[in-house]
Amino acid sequence: MSIKNELDPRVKRTRLLLQEALLSLMSDKEFDAITVQDITKQAGVNRATFYAHYEDKYHMIRQICRDMLQQLVQATKFLEPSNNVPPEEMAYQSFLHLFEHIEENNYFYKVLLSRKGSTIFINRMYTLLQESYEKAIHYLQPNHLNIKVANDLLTSYITGATMSTIKNWLEKDMPYTPRYIAEQLLYLAKNGIFVAAGIGSK
Repeated sequence: MSIKNELDPRVKRTRLLLQEALLSLMSDKEFDAITVQDITKQAGVNRATFYAHYEDKYHMIRQICRDMLQQLVQATKFLEPSNNVPPEEMAYQSFLHLFEHIEENNYFYKVLLSRKGSTIFINRMYTLLQESYEKAIHYLQPNHLNIKVANDLLTSYITGATMSTIKNWLEKDMPYTPRYIAEQLLYLAKNGIFVAAGIGSK
């Protein structure tokens, strides 16, 4: 078995075909129940073609997750401190870029984040977002003594809320624009749950 050159346009087209086939299958059944034969049949290629690109279906899903997470890293990069961007604008742009990325790849995320999706991908995405928020908080508030709640609770709370918002948005077929969601999340970040729910006053 030889793994093909990733830069070859023909390789890219074949891998895209195989990946789309796998995602289509995962929209109907769980990954563990899918076979290589299912994937090749859906893609309209033979098994030899599959094994020229991937070692097995687990290698395939890892590759798909890795590639998308690399794109997610770029989408969630916080603005460089040297840009002297105000914290509110930094948070807004970060939310906006994240949801624009999700919107652009909505079918992928809808499948991978569903109950039939990949636990590996969900866990890696959670970790990636959590690390991004940790870096952002440290940049915005370098003195941890000034943080009002335990730092691990803060980052896990924000990460969990973001993941839940993404899943809910996708399940409802994205009724809001990325810009609207970024504005709403910024409002929540600035004012808190009580004010957002009309319970408290600013």
